[in-house]
Amino acid sequence: MPMALGFVVLLAAVNLREVRESGRAFAAPTYLFISGVLIMIATGLFRYLVGDAPVAESASYGIRPQEGDLQLAGVALVLLVLRAFSNG
Repeated sequence: MPMALGFVVLLAAVNLREVRESGRAFAAPTYLFISGVLIMIATGLFRYLVGDAPVAESASYGIRPQEGDLQLAGVALVLLVLRAFSNG
């Protein structure tokens, strides 16, 4: 909590400066974040194309409804459609 409040105070102090100075202060972290995301996407695509992509253990689990769940699912679907209709 103190660390989060410290960052909020730091952001507020930097934003109270001139626009040019705050733009310079936030440019480096922004570019680092964007480049990190692009590197992560490129690494994931490369691993997928090579065939080395990680797979979670739970990816092969199946979902089977219990006996009373089919009726409940039907009621939930009808209520969802009615809500969508009422929202326009």
